[in-house]
Amino acid sequence: MGSAIILTRRQSDIRRYSKDVDMAYRVHRFRIKMTHDQARLEQFLNGLEGEIVAIIPNVRTVIWFTYVDFLMIVELIRDS
Repeated sequence: MGSAIILTRRQSDIRRYSKDVDMAYRVHRFRIKMTHDQARLEQFLNGLEGEIVAIIPNVRTVIWFTYVDFLMIVELIRDS
């Protein structure tokens, strides 16, 4: 479907957790046609192993029309 970029960081100041937690973020690029791909997007999101942090649409404008051609989906993967 697409490639993933993995970003990692060490975060020690999280109110919900009392100890240091290693976190990794995976960024997915999901090509989409908004009128046809609702079921495919739902299946993709339900198949992710981590927590979804953000969904960022790429909005394109062609003459007078705007549309979303892909989504950037940021997934949080916790390693404890």
